[in-house]
Amino acid sequence: INHRNLHTMAISPEVTTSLIDKIPDDLTIISASGFCNKQSILDLPEKVDAVLIGTYLMQQKDPQKTLMEFLA
Repeated sequence: INHRNLHTMAISPEVTTSLIDKIPDDLTIISASGFCNKQSILDLPEKVDAVLIGTYLMQQKDPQKTLMEFLA
């Protein structure tokens, strides 16, 4: 589930919440785009299996340190 509107590049984190109940339970759910802190991940519905953190990590001086902060 991509939070980024590919036409405007705007981020809408509520997209996952609005679509998640329409996805069958036997599918893996990956939520993508707009994650800039651990809380933004914790706010996702429990049904989400994984997240994609791309742009935010690429913009950091130390992406590994930033990722470790997300995982702490």
